[in-house]
Amino acid sequence: MPSAANLTRAVAEHRSATVELADHAIHLDLTGAPDSTQSTFTSTSTITLVSSESSVEIDLVAVGEPQVELDGERARATYADSRVRVEGLTPGREHTVTITAQCVYGHTGEGLHRYHDPEDGETYLYTHFEPTDARRVFACFDQPDLKAPFRISVSAPTGWLVRSNAEAEHSASEGAVTTTDFSPTLPISTYIVCVIAGPYHLVEDEWVSDDGRRVPLSLMCRPAMASRLPSADLLRWTKAGLPWCEERFGREYPWGKYEQIFVPEYNIGAMENPGLVTFNERYLKRGDATRSEREALANTLLHEMAHMWFGDLVTMPWWDDLWLKESFADFIGTQASEEVTEFADAWVTFGLGRKMWAYSADQLPTTHPIVADIPDVEAARANFDGITYAKGASVLRQLVAYVGEDAFYAGVSAYFADHAFANASLTDFLTALSTASGRDMSAWAQAWLRTAGPDTLSVDGGELVRESLDWSADEPPAAPSARPHRLQVTSFSVTDDGWTPLDSEWIDVTDARTPLPNTGAVTLVDDHDWTYARIVPDAATFDALTGHLAALEPTNSRAVAWGQLWHACRDAHLPTQTFCRTVLGHIPAERSPAVVDGVCLKYVTAVTAYLPTSMRTEWGDALWRVARDAYTSALDGDLYDAFAQPTARLDLALAWRRVLTWAAGIAPAAQHEVRAMLDGPDGLFHPDADERWALLVSRAAHAGEHEVDEVRAELDRELERDTTKRGIAQAIAVRAALATPQAKLTAWERTDDESLTNEEVAALVAGLTHPASVLCAQSVALQARYLDSLERWWNGRSQVIASKLARGLFGVVTDADAEAAQAWLDGHIEAPGALRRIVVEEVDQLRRAERARENASAAASV
Repeated sequence: MPSAANLTRAVAEHRSATVELADHAIHLDLTGAPDSTQSTFTSTSTITLVSSESSVEIDLVAVGEPQVELDGERARATYADSRVRVEGLTPGREHTVTITAQCVYGHTGEGLHRYHDPEDGETYLYTHFEPTDARRVFACFDQPDLKAPFRISVSAPTGWLVRSNAEAEHSASEGAVTTTDFSPTLPISTYIVCVIAGPYHLVEDEWVSDDGRRVPLSLMCRPAMASRLPSADLLRWTKAGLPWCEERFGREYPWGKYEQIFVPEYNIGAMENPGLVTFNERYLKRGDATRSEREALANTLLHEMAHMWFGDLVTMPWWDDLWLKESFADFIGTQASEEVTEFADAWVTFGLGRKMWAYSADQLPTTHPIVADIPDVEAARANFDGITYAKGASVLRQLVAYVGEDAFYAGVSAYFADHAFANASLTDFLTALSTASGRDMSAWAQAWLRTAGPDTLSVDGGELVRESLDWSADEPPAAPSARPHRLQVTSFSVTDDGWTPLDSEWIDVTDARTPLPNTGAVTLVDDHDWTYARIVPDAATFDALTGHLAALEPTNSRAVAWGQLWHACRDAHLPTQTFCRTVLGHIPAERSPAVVDGVCLKYVTAVTAYLPTSMRTEWGDALWRVARDAYTSALDGDLYDAFAQPTARLDLALAWRRVLTWAAGIAPAAQHEVRAMLDGPDGLFHPDADERWALLVSRAAHAGEHEVDEVRAELDRELERDTTKRGIAQAIAVRAALATPQAKLTAWERTDDESLTNEEVAALVAGLTHPASVLCAQSVALQARYLDSLERWWNGRSQVIASKLARGLFGVVTDADAEAAQAWLDGHIEAPGALRRIVVEEVDQLRRAERARENASAAASV
């Protein structure tokens, strides 16, 4: 795939100041897509504009020289650095620029992705453009503040399903080719334009609003996945979400139809293209989906639905205000999940999952304010992170507690009314919120949105002490400054009989030290998870948590407590084995599948990152034993009266089944049972296709040299069983996971194989760095090759693929190599900022893990 030049904010600002768009017409000729020997398609882009200058620069990534016309005549134009410069415009006059180019079918999930399906021999296409990959498909001003109505036309093989953002207006067939013309869209940005084409499976329905409006609904996927499409659930969540959003936002759904499609080899979870939302096909399970997996799908669906307003209707001018769409969508997706779906504990899942992602990102040297400084597109890609998404959502939840729900949504409604189909900034949102709440929000915004890092709230002598993060960076960003926190504090009496609540109060934290109610009792701070801060309990509360956590009610308080223990483990304040021992002692009694999932994932991380190598086998095997017993108990239904409902028992059993799949990767003692599950029906459970691959990767990583041929034979049989491209990708992971020097070296050579798809690259990286065999990769001196490859990957591959390699393969770097990685940073000051950011973050994570391992070793020697 051709590389794309970086686009800077300065260039974008200049264009938005000098160019006005009236209309943008696009024709894509995709008739040659089924022929794998055809690497390009013809794209024609016709832009009607007014410029205040005599030339314009239009973004394009193509092969060869494009044909450029100005007002129907051949134009004076040059093409370089991913831009077409068109000369000869008359300032202030309306012109039409037409650019015809040969653009490339992608296989990395960027631009127009082409998927040849080995199951049915068919070809499937979809686009993904965020942040600036529309230019890979058509010439455009690829920046969010130059909105236009788009008129899209597609020529494709007759019989294909072709969809775009708007409804089809006209379709005409001529032999084997059908051309579909779509109605003009309302004004939108380039990054949310979407086209899909191929013989997709289609399910149609409609939502009828209370006032009689009819919104056509559809679901699409490859026919091979049609039996796995949970149509009833998806349509129910969609029909519940649309009226909820309309009521909360004070504005009708603006985009006509609402279509949702699941596509293969997708780089992210989903994308909010108005009227045509794309989802990662991996949401469609090839076996029984766990409750957490179903909840994740519902949450993602509602997250993308929120974007129909936050981001699509009102769009940030530049990527500095990315949070204005992503933080809000994360918040709304979780809140709507809790209110209109069966997942009433959605904030529990958020707290143990995405919020922990935010804390991790916010403690790195590269942390940044929620409102970030984004000088260019490479920086924008890097900022699709835990701060922009989950910290922002957490802060919005604190904002609701601060100003009240009614004022919050009144401000949101006014914001949409004032800026519909246009662009708006933080200042615009704060103006709307200040008016609605009657408060000046500037101080709150400065404290929460323009400063970096988490506050730390520590219980000390009956007071809550607010502290700033102890930065590891030489020049940290602005530290938290007088953030106001509104949160709940609950005091308990804790005995062997359980936790007895004594008092629960809301408190406002505005000073460095805040008195706590009921001094002397066991105190849980923010036990309903309303604020965003690292909570450090006192010694009495730590003892209560490690000794009696399973008995704490309700579920959200229990989840918050687990999060506090996890913070202590990551920060090397709590020995890793103490955290693991607490998990093994209390998680078997857990009733919430969301808590089982969230806590056990952290256990796996603790074993693989925060324990010395010599301790990992013991604790990995222990998780396998506990998970096996919990799984069989849940299946038998003899665990709790609370699970009298068969569905609840099944949800818990499926959660433990997933834990068993994870535990297999870190438990040498489990391998004989893993083999039994792969060999036939007499194993612990009958794994589905994806579970089989996960187990086979684990078996490969644990196999000794004498078992390698046996594993390869099992791999051949598995490929006969699963002929899908997902199976082909997972076979790459199996080969790369083998713990032999030759297997690791052979896998490493494939890091430069540009024919690999994005999914295959991810599988290669996962296999090479599998925790059970990564020591083998480290033993063959891949660390030096990794550092030598970084700039070559960054300069020669797309940023998406280069980032997968640079971040994922850092796992071959050992503690002893941290200084070498730091030396690389010191010697490559001029390397691209987004690449340096990856290495800086991974070095910091390595040193954090090293501190935790040292703490565990010290505790073991006492």
